[in-house]
Amino acid sequence: MEQGKKLRLFTKNFFLLWQGQLVSSIGDVMYSLALGFWVLQKTGSTAIMGLLMAVSALPQLILGPIAGVIVDRADRKWIIVTMDIVRGVFVVAVAVLAITGNLEVWMVFLTGVVKGICASVFNPTVSASLPDMVPSANLQRANAALMVSTNGVNIFSNSISGVLFSIVGAPVLFLINGIAYLFSSVTEMFLKIPRVRSEKVQQSEEKGHFLEDFKDGLRFVFGIKPLMGLAGIVVLLNFFLNIAAVLVLPYFERAPDMGAGNYGIFMGAMALGGMLGYGLLSIWKVPRSIFSKYFGWIGVLSCLPFSLMVFLPFGAMLPVAVLGMFLNAAINTMANSTLQAAVPSHMRGKFFALALAMTSGLTPVAMAVGGVLGDLFPIKWVICCCMGLAALMFFVGGFMPGIKKLFLLDPETQTVEDL
Repeated sequence: MEQGKKLRLFTKNFFLLWQGQLVSSIGDVMYSLALGFWVLQKTGSTAIMGLLMAVSALPQLILGPIAGVIVDRADRKWIIVTMDIVRGVFVVAVAVLAITGNLEVWMVFLTGVVKGICASVFNPTVSASLPDMVPSANLQRANAALMVSTNGVNIFSNSISGVLFSIVGAPVLFLINGIAYLFSSVTEMFLKIPRVRSEKVQQSEEKGHFLEDFKDGLRFVFGIKPLMGLAGIVVLLNFFLNIAAVLVLPYFERAPDMGAGNYGIFMGAMALGGMLGYGLLSIWKVPRSIFSKYFGWIGVLSCLPFSLMVFLPFGAMLPVAVLGMFLNAAINTMANSTLQAAVPSHMRGKFFALALAMTSGLTPVAMAVGGVLGDLFPIKWVICCCMGLAALMFFVGGFMPGIKKLFLLDPETQTVEDL
């Protein structure tokens, strides 16, 4: 009986976290689509749209290391709740300004910065909390289930967001996102997240050594060579992926016979592929040895189809989107669950915040570059080249010994410090 309880995934506590992510994801998708088209209609420039995305991502780079210390020192439940409240208030304000006709571009830039700051704290908090909420044997399934809640709902919200934008306009979609954040914050107040702190962390808290705690996090991450090697590959990988990603929406906006409706359907197809991948991994535990051996090839296969899709008719683009995101789901799930299990609880906040800052370090630059390239060159060729280069990064990463060691690590007997 006790064993059955340990293997149960959807406890009340995990369900509260899962449904909170589900509800807020609905609004996030609608907000992103509506904001992208609103900016393009307001300014007519992909460069400004790319700059907005870059500004939103910048706080994660700047604040990541500091945010990690906060995550490991503060009550993680109330971090999650507070970040959703702040985001909800700002997005509702954007909606009200848009409804009254007073919304300006600089206002959505400001809101993007605030959302970026909140995300820089919220995201590592969720990653750091999950291993303390579910048994280590359930980490892969828990990560996959959380992604099902986001990617699964994207099928619905992406498919109708383009239609809703055409019918009700951006202000209503903004409002939905703000209300979703506030609703999630209320349900998250009932979460129970244990505070697991080492003796060293407790001593530093008592003495107020915030800076020393910050340095410990840096020493931990930069002292592990496999992580540093992986980070170098991932930084370049994300750079090329983000250039391509920022141009998908303007591609549909400018290409003949595409538009917002087809963009929503395409994004829904990507979400379907992700949901299928995460759904499978939420019920089937894949041996780490498989990913250790085939990580690079899986990554290549997830990128190459996307490099060719812009030359295909719309109907043929949909299965490409499903396949690519199915494989992407497998990579994300195994990487997250492996690292969550391997990093000690008192270091998880600092580790995941620093990892987020490192891997997304070039994201603002990539988004800005993507916007400029979209104004200078044919968008489909920029997307094709960037996805091809991303496939090359996966190919190189697949032969890195450090990545193989990470996937083969046994969380029951090892930590990343043993590598």
